[in-house]
Amino acid sequence: MCSFDNATLMCKRALSYLKVAEQAFNSGYYDVSSTNCEISAELLIKSTYLLFRLFISRIAQH
Repeated sequence: MCSFDNATLMCKRALSYLKVAEQAFNSGYYDVSSTNCEISAELLIKSTYLLFRLFISRIAQH
């Protein structure tokens, strides 16, 4: 699996965690919601970093 695929997978997982966070928040489970938001944010940060590294490596090849 290449970096782009990994980043895409992380983005999809982040969206899933964010959806769960919204449902938990609406149900009054605020601690669960905040934990899922944190996990979602971390996955988005990691996927952004992977895409950045991929972009830089492609630039360096040219």
